[in-house]
Amino acid sequence: VSNMELIYATASNSGGLRILMSALGYSIRPLILYFMLIIVLRKNKEILWYKRSFIALMILNACIAFSAFWTDIMFSYTENNEFIRGPLGYTTHAISLLFAILILVYTMIHYDKRQRFEPLLIFAVILVLISSVIIESMAESFGIVRTAINLTVIFYYMYFQSKLYRKNMDEEISLRETLEYENSIDDLTGLLNKKFFFLKSEEVMKESTTKSVVCIFLDLDNFKNINDTFGHAYGDEVLKTAAKALQSLFRKEDLVSRFGGDEFCILVVNIPGKVVHDHLNRLLKAMKTEYTHEGITIETSTSVGAVYCSDKNKMDHQKLFKLADDALYNSKRKGKNCYTFVDIS
Repeated sequence: VSNMELIYATASNSGGLRILMSALGYSIRPLILYFMLIIVLRKNKEILWYKRSFIALMILNACIAFSAFWTDIMFSYTENNEFIRGPLGYTTHAISLLFAILILVYTMIHYDKRQRFEPLLIFAVILVLISSVIIESMAESFGIVRTAINLTVIFYYMYFQSKLYRKNMDEEISLRETLEYENSIDDLTGLLNKKFFFLKSEEVMKESTTKSVVCIFLDLDNFKNINDTFGHAYGDEVLKTAAKALQSLFRKEDLVSRFGGDEFCILVVNIPGKVVHDHLNRLLKAMKTEYTHEGITIETSTSVGAVYCSDKNKMDHQKLFKLADDALYNSKRKGKNCYTFVDIS
C-alpha cells in the first residue's frame, strides 16, 4: 500500500485512478510510521505535544500529493504513462524517514527503561522500510543515497533491539538461576534441601576428581523435648543455630543439607580416612549445647552415622545413604551423643 505510486506507475490504465492511487501511496506511508511513533511515545506525555506538528506534516504531505490532479509539484504522468517525480516528490520519503529516526532515537534513549518492545511494532517498522527499499530498487527512480539511509536505519534498529534482547536473556537466565537456587534451599535453615542434596551428591560421586567421600547422617538428641517444652518457634531457632554450626564445621565444597525435622546429612568430599574420626569428634563437641528458657534448661547433643568410601566402584549414593542412616540409629541405640563409623573402602 505504501508504494502504490510505484506499482501503478507501470500499469496500463491511466487517468484519475492512477493519480488517486499514487497520491494515496504518498499519503499512507508516513501515516503508518506516524501511528508507530505514537505507540512508542504513548507513555511519554512530555513528547506527545509534538503530535500536532506531526499531523501538520502529514496534512501538508497529503495536500501536496493530491495536488497532482492540478499540478506536477509532487508527481505527474506523461501521455506515454511514464511516472515523473516532481520537485517535492521526495516529501513523503523525508517525512517517513523523520518518523523512523524519531522512533529509533527514542528507542535508543529509553530502551533500558522498557522491559520489551511490542513485536508487532518491530516487524511493522522493518517491513515498511525493507519493502520500500526493495520496490524502489526495482523502479527507475532508484536512489542509492536514500536506500543507504533506509538500510542504516534498519541496521541500527535491529542492533539496539538485539542488544535489548541480550539484556532480557541475561535477566531471564538470572531469574532462572534464582528460582533454581530457591528450589534447592531449605527455607528455614538455608541449607540444601533433601531433593537437591540427593541430585548433587550423585553428580559429585560421578566426578573424576572425587577420590573419596564421607556420608554423615545426624539428628539432634532431645530435640523433641525442646519443641514440647519451649514451643516450635523456639525449636526453629535451635535448628537455625545447628545449621550455622554445621556450615562452620565443613568446607564450601562439602554438601550440607537438612532432610527435615532435626535430621541433617552431609557429604564430605576428598578427605583422608585417617582424619575422619577427628572431624566426627569435633562435630559431636560443636553440636552439644544447652538451651535455657524461662528458667528451664535442656541439653542437646547429636547422634551421628558416618560411612567412608574411597573405592570409586562402591560410590553408590543410595547405598551410602542407607548405610549412614543405619549407622545413625546404631548410635541412638548406644546411648546418643556418639558416632558410628563404617568404612566400606
